[in-house]
Amino acid sequence: MKKNNIVCLTLLGFFTALILILTPNFKVLSQTTNKVLSQNEIEAIAKMTVVFHAPLINRTKEDSLKDLATKKYIEDRIGSGVIIAKRDDVYYALTNVHVLEPKCGNHLIARDSKKSKRKEQEGIHIIPERPYNGSQEKCDENFEYFGNYDYTKNDYIDGFDLAIIKFTSKRNYFTISIDSLDSIQQNDKVFVFGFPIPEFQENRDSGDVVMKSTSGTVKSLEAPNPNGGYDFAYTNPTVSGMSGGLVLNEQGYLVGIHAAEAVLGNKEKGGQGIRIKHFLDIIEQGNSLISLSELNFNPPSQELIDAGKENDGVIESIDEILFLCPEIENKTPLFMETER
Repeated sequence: MKKNNIVCLTLLGFFTALILILTPNFKVLSQTTNKVLSQNEIEAIAKMTVVFHAPLINRTKEDSLKDLATKKYIEDRIGSGVIIAKRDDVYYALTNVHVLEPKCGNHLIARDSKKSKRKEQEGIHIIPERPYNGSQEKCDENFEYFGNYDYTKNDYIDGFDLAIIKFTSKRNYFTISIDSLDSIQQNDKVFVFGFPIPEFQENRDSGDVVMKSTSGTVKSLEAPNPNGGYDFAYTNPTVSGMSGGLVLNEQGYLVGIHAAEAVLGNKEKGGQGIRIKHFLDIIEQGNSLISLSELNFNPPSQELIDAGKENDGVIESIDEILFLCPEIENKTPLFMETER
């Protein structure tokens, strides 16, 4: 009898392991911690994974601000994002479609900057209008869109207001920990992070951009809206420029991508976004630039948190980068580098 029990247990273990190997949803098992982090720790995670991105403008700042059309174009295209994956020295940042249209044009993505002189900017990566090999191919190879922006239908987005920006760096950046369990519930506490446009920067005359951090609670969870796929709202106060930014839960996992301001009950202003589960569902189909195996489902590392506590969340002298397309040296502050 005992021998039969041993045989049964052995077979059970074998088939359980086989199921885990063959089932693509094994990713959910890697999220193993429910540890609640402090707000300071969660902000540290955001500081090391958030990115700023914007179009490069071939005009001076003064001329651009005088031209209302150019000013609006810049403000509409300034956005935030989060590093979700890496492959060798290629990184992938998740953001919104609506801050990337039109698709082609010189674009920059900024991870960090600690120097004010143009040729000493750190963490600035230029994404050219055409591929680095100088071919006539479209710049689409640096971007992936999960929704189609339709200007003829009042800026209607058919699909999800999500996009990936691909950029290259020889430096070692952290990737965000992703919630694989779709664990977000109504009234859960959430944190939203991103870089506001200059109009909403506290020290707008400095030319710096500072990551904005807000806390709040999930107000509602809905089915994805046909226009952009927005499916949850939160009480966190948000402003323009934070689109594409992180929505983190109390464990420091990415649970959503912020997309827009929202008016909640009693005209209370908050935000609305897209749950990360929809992005994972798309990636799982295997038709993306990245695969599930390249995403990070592990708990946020102490190394990341410690590094983030030393980061002030500031990109200095961004105006020098945005205007007149300067040549930027591609390097990163020592405190952001790791030996992993």
